[in-house]
Amino acid sequence: MPSWTLAPRVAEIAPFHVMELLRRAHALERAGHDVILMGFSKYFGMTGWRLGWLLCPDAEIAREAEKLAQHLYIAPSTVAQHAALAAFSPETLAILEARRQAFAERRETLLEGLAALHLTPPARPQGAFYAYVDITPLGGDADTWAHRFLETAFVAVTPGRDFGEHDANRYLRFAYTTDAERIAEACARLCRLLTAG
Repeated sequence: MPSWTLAPRVAEIAPFHVMELLRRAHALERAGHDVILMGFSKYFGMTGWRLGWLLCPDAEIAREAEKLAQHLYIAPSTVAQHAALAAFSPETLAILEARRQAFAERRETLLEGLAALHLTPPARPQGAFYAYVDITPLGGDADTWAHRFLETAFVAVTPGRDFGEHDANRYLRFAYTTDAERIAEACARLCRLLTAG
């Protein structure tokens, strides 16, 4: 029996890979034994709609997945189905491409600002709208720095403990959900704070 890889792509957000995957008509042919899950939450901005699809290169596995889905839920609501169809219109795709480019710019602005502070994420963000950054170079713990950034520089970040337990006190999450100018200003504020002592 062949082995299969489940490749959930639901977490990939606008800046990066979702539309590239969709553009590849031969994705399943190339994927071999990959089962790819996609959703509308991130790229299409339909968080909470609980709507997505499955790309499966094998009819037998697709049928088993269909049976499982039938037992988990009846069907998405009519309005969600119509919204999903509208998401593929050329007008909507143009808006989403502009959003993807804006998120890519925001990411670069944040990463440049963090690099100037000698803070870099252990992995370059590829499918999220935030950077999870090791703050060891600053000394202290994430909660303390999150409070200090907010109270002194008026910059909100989230301590790692909100996202897990492993070394959580070493990490801060910096979101780039606002425009690039505000991100640059936030980084400048943090730079002033950190250079002032």
